[in-house]
Amino acid sequence: MRPFIGQGMSQMFVRRTRRLLLLGVLALCLSAVVPAASAEPVLRSGTYAVTVRTSGVAFQSTWTLRVTGSSITGTSTWTCCPGGRTDPLSGSVQGATATIVRDCNGQGINVACRQTYVVRAGASGTLSGTGSGYGAKPGTTIAMKLKSAPSTPPAAPKLPPLPPTANATARIFQHNANHGKGPGRATVKRDGKLYSGLLNSKLQNGDIIKTDGNTVVAVEFIIGGRVGININTEVEMINERAVAIRGESTTRAALKNAGLWVKADKLREPLEIQTNGGVTSIKG
Repeated sequence: MRPFIGQGMSQMFVRRTRRLLLLGVLALCLSAVVPAASAEPVLRSGTYAVTVRTSGVAFQSTWTLRVTGSSITGTSTWTCCPGGRTDPLSGSVQGATATIVRDCNGQGINVACRQTYVVRAGASGTLSGTGSGYGAKPGTTIAMKLKSAPSTPPAAPKLPPLPPTANATARIFQHNANHGKGPGRATVKRDGKLYSGLLNSKLQNGDIIKTDGNTVVAVEFIIGGRVGININTEVEMINERAVAIRGESTTRAALKNAGLWVKADKLREPLEIQTNGGVTSIKG
């Protein structure tokens, strides 16, 4: 007696479902034993103990490397040859491989001298590879071990925003905290306390504005006119129409070098810039 067609299709569906489940479990098992790709860079900035072996002779060196993106720069210090020497290094990182070139010209070597080392990351923070070029015989190897890495400078403490004031004489009109090669900030010191100088912060007499190496700000006075404060500059709000440059010995002719620029149109009263060289009065 032939089975009912619906019953046959149901049995077929069950068998296929079982096979799919078994395949899924197998795939999960396989994925569990496959190691995840490491995000560790092949080469880091720091100081390395290096051993180069060629023709059975080992040469020791200390390498100081700086890795920026895929670019490598640095120096290598050797005890020979022909005597103690320090040679520049350059190179690049490509995927899991780093190529480092030693420029060994001069210092007793009177012919073109250039050595190239290709290394890959190994276990326990070591790198190994091969060398070629001047003086490197076939089979030359290199081993590198990180001795010390540059410490990461601590992040600047987070400051509270400058509190509002009923005695405002100016405000921070512009704030560029990425003027240089990295993040930066401006600070305002008021009544002995340090605050973050943010866009539109209200300033009062006695406030001291300081920019770091990556930040420029512009201050707009209530009476009109604006003063731009350059990087690494400290300025004190004297009154509603005067600022003083701190820590500078400047003259009227050198205001630009003092770290300020002035936009004086629409001034209702003269604006004064005080320096150790005197007072400059600016009229709109």
